[in-house]
Amino acid sequence: MNTPASAPPETPPEKPKQTAKGPTVSFGVKGKSGRDLGILTLAMFAAGIFLMAWGVYEIKGSNESRNWPSTQGTISSSYISEQTRRASKGHTSITYFPRVLYQYKVDGRHYTSHRIEFGGESGGMKRMAKKVVDKYPSGKKVTVHYNPQDPKYGVLEAGFTWSSLIVFLAGIAFFGVGFLFLKAYWKQRRKRHLTG
Repeated sequence: MNTPASAPPETPPEKPKQTAKGPTVSFGVKGKSGRDLGILTLAMFAAGIFLMAWGVYEIKGSNESRNWPSTQGTISSSYISEQTRRASKGHTSITYFPRVLYQYKVDGRHYTSHRIEFGGESGGMKRMAKKVVDKYPSGKKVTVHYNPQDPKYGVLEAGFTWSSLIVFLAGIAFFGVGFLFLKAYWKQRRKRHLTG
């Protein structure tokens, strides 16, 4: 009597070999193509250079304004504007900006300006914007500091401001992120070259 040959025992499937992976740059770089990384790198460097240049200009102007002459002006309008931005997951955020417009006269010529201080118009919470608007209500007489070489550049609050320094520091931050993107870009190119 012939007995059926027993089937050979099944061999377990081989486990895929694990390869060691080095650290990857986070914040959305993983999975980006080389072209995307290149574009992101250029964008970050461009934004960083722009903000640093703007920050230097604002810091320089704020320091020079300490010695600017002054004249009397009048607030012509003062209000709060809103800027709505769509955030992640469908949420929206609202930023409030104080808008102050004033008029002044230098050597018989009339000028209009909206600059409160150096560093740009910083937005934030509504109570902060309201604080500025309440400080400069419409019709109030104010002291305007103006550039003697070009009187159309006026400012209500002369001297150094932290907001001008923040602009410069933001430029450094963008430039630093651009450098990280650049490292990831070259790492990806080197890997593609070795595997290709």
